[in-house]
Amino acid sequence: MTTDAEKDATTLEENRRRQRELYGRPLQDRLRALMALYSISQRRLAEVLGVSAPMLSQLMSARRVKMGNPRSHERMIALEQRAAAQGPAPLSPETAAAITAEIAAEELSDTTGLRVLHGADATSLTAEDLVQALRAHVGAGELRAARDALRSAELSPTLRALLEQALD
Repeated sequence: MTTDAEKDATTLEENRRRQRELYGRPLQDRLRALMALYSISQRRLAEVLGVSAPMLSQLMSARRVKMGNPRSHERMIALEQRAAAQGPAPLSPETAAAITAEIAAEELSDTTGLRVLHGADATSLTAEDLVQALRAHVGAGELRAARDALRSAELSPTLRALLEQALD
């Protein structure tokens, strides 16, 4: 007979597996790396990502599988990209504070940014623009899951085709 502790451990391992599919690695690994690079607390990282401290704790412990707000995921990626551009060592306190403040204050999503880049008329966006944005900002696991969800529901063949292109 399986104990509650064994069920809990199995659930957490399954959640970590799902996080790897969605985000490439368990969120605990990615978020701890950000905390180390920026020399910030878990509470400060939660503020920058725009989630509550308890939510971030649940994500890191795999009690929750995914971030509910896509903007939080975008901010996590932005933090990773900005840190990578600075080099492998932890950032200076001044640089870390400037980057985290800037990212926490950003309001534009990537798709909004593309519309701004190409002017107010969204029709100027090409399929290739969208495919490139998907590749740059969405993990392969998320792309596959979205494609499969659209396939199984027989929805939006155009969007499904864009997801297929982004996966190629």
